[in-house]
Amino acid sequence: MNKKVLGLVLEINPFHTGHKYFIDKAIEEIKPDVIIAIISTSFSMRGDPSIMDKFNKTKLLLENKIDIVLELPFIASNASADYFALNSIRSLSKFNITDFACGVELDNYQKLLELTNITSQDSFNKLVKKYLDEGLSYSTSNNKALLEYTNDLELVESFSMPNNTLAISYLKSFKKLGINPNITLIKRIDNNYYDSRINDSLSSATSIRQELEKNKENAKKFLVDKDYNYPNSTELLNKIFLLLKERFIVFGEKYFENILGVSEGIQNRIGNVIKKSHNYQELIDNSITKRYPEARIKRVLLNILFDVKKDDFNNNDIDYLRVLGFNDNGNNYIKTLNKETKKEIITTIKNSNNLVSLLECKVTEIYGLLINNNDFIQNEYLIPIKKIEVKHEA
Repeated sequence: MNKKVLGLVLEINPFHTGHKYFIDKAIEEIKPDVIIAIISTSFSMRGDPSIMDKFNKTKLLLENKIDIVLELPFIASNASADYFALNSIRSLSKFNITDFACGVELDNYQKLLELTNITSQDSFNKLVKKYLDEGLSYSTSNNKALLEYTNDLELVESFSMPNNTLAISYLKSFKKLGINPNITLIKRIDNNYYDSRINDSLSSATSIRQELEKNKENAKKFLVDKDYNYPNSTELLNKIFLLLKERFIVFGEKYFENILGVSEGIQNRIGNVIKKSHNYQELIDNSITKRYPEARIKRVLLNILFDVKKDDFNNNDIDYLRVLGFNDNGNNYIKTLNKETKKEIITTIKNSNNLVSLLECKVTEIYGLLINNNDFIQNEYLIPIKKIEVKHEA
């Protein structure tokens, strides 16, 4: 009998009760034989440093019913929703997933499919560009374009919601890669991703990170690992601010023309703003334009910080397969994969000359500086993390 293999994409920033609910709900509905999660590492899709490192994320996931943890490296995770999704799904597809689950605000598959079909059309993207050229913001341009294709206001309102946006990108990725797993939508409950309110039941990662800075004890009730030494988000960002300021002083704006994501002279705007800014948030607030919303500015800043050049990564379409950890069940499943896939799997980057791996090491080393751990980079050579199999609940 063929195994049911469930694929999940997780950021875990940090691992909270909402993630646990999502994993448990997906298992309850799908009843998989193997569960594989791919995780973003030290930095999130929206360009923020993670307040939980990837090695501890891996350990926690293995303790919470995940059999195999894959790495979505910095170059693939510090990207727009479409690239983030495509690279995640490509890696999961090589592990022959039969099922996929994702969290959404709109748990209506047909409507999400309709949105996917509309937004995949060249004519839709040309319309978005037209509105952008007229000076409208990216979100407004998308909404105006969408209204020319549908009068369903639920569709229009749903398109800008963060989990729906990712779900649409996942659906596009399945189509592009020619795979067709069974898809289960898990409706997001309580507050949404951007909500800064802390709730009594399930809260968003955003609200939990903010609560950790204000009232760590209160935030702990939403965290799976209550004893982890969570760094202060604002302090991490302000350290990044100082490192960026140093780079602009040493190299000057012109140097950053060749950095991935830089276009339309945005490096000159950032260079002017960073001289007048006193902290990271001021830098972001003053750098934002209608064409460069907050998340895009943050991603560009990280590419500047890590010196990610266009010549090395002319797009974010990455073919990379790295295992961060597994349990016995996961290890047994890996043994069943075809030889070509097994050859692709990276378990150590000790002697790797792969550009993605080399960049990931650089990112890990600087993340270690941010969390005041000069030996943090050594963790890169200790993985994959192995855990004795824990039997799943029926």
